[in-house]
Amino acid sequence: MDIAIAPPIDALQAVTHADPAPYYAQLAATRAFFFDAALGWWVAASAKAVDTVLGSDACRVRPADEPVPNAVAASPAGAFFGRLVRQIDGPEHGMRKAIVMAALGKLDTSALAARAPPGLCRAA
Repeated sequence: MDIAIAPPIDALQAVTHADPAPYYAQLAATRAFFFDAALGWWVAASAKAVDTVLGSDACRVRPADEPVPNAVAASPAGAFFGRLVRQIDGPEHGMRKAIVMAALGKLDTSALAARAPPGLCRAA
């Protein structure tokens, strides 16, 4: 018995859909960049739209004039936040990410998984 799977109805449903490729291809061809009012999201569906968004200063991780949120800037949390690889842009991000990835690449994940509490790690 062949059961047809309904296509995703929006970009959120596509994330977990069994076969989102046709949906994404249709979006890229017909709605490369749009605001989904129901989700409250901008959707960049084509390679060109994604490249444009990721290259835009308007789409930085943090506003250029507020690299650390004002609410925590003067606290120890602010000092920590400003050093997080995920929270910085520019050349420093690439350098710090490379250091973190190199360190993570040296980890023996099997040994770490063996030390984890039962049920915490999924089998590979």
